[in-house]
Amino acid sequence: MGEDEINCAYNAISALGRSKYIVMAEHPLVRQLMCTAVEEAIAVARAAGVQLPDIDLVESTLNLAQTMKNATSSTAQDIARGKRTEIDSLNGYVVRRGNELGIPVPVNQTLYALVKLLEENTRAVTGC
Repeated sequence: MGEDEINCAYNAISALGRSKYIVMAEHPLVRQLMCTAVEEAIAVARAAGVQLPDIDLVESTLNLAQTMKNATSSTAQDIARGKRTEIDSLNGYVVRRGNELGIPVPVNQTLYALVKLLEENTRAVTGC
């Protein structure tokens, strides 16, 4: 893991907010949401026995915005094209594993549900 936690923080929020990474990381409310999404993913990973790198994954996640300031997530790009996203493998996976392991993941659940809704509505409009 590591990259997965980062993706759970950026992908859904970038798609929902139609926002670049730097804008997200610098917005206080969104920054806290990102931190919580990562913390939930870390809790699930630890409960599953995943060996995580010995670094601050939350801080690493936030630092990514400095190196990829103008980036938007692949999820945001897929939504813009009316295509199916990989959200089931990102926040959706955290939700499923959290449920299996009894770890509450309300932020990841919310992000997952909202991206699924947006994905389905966008696909219905574009016919993709």
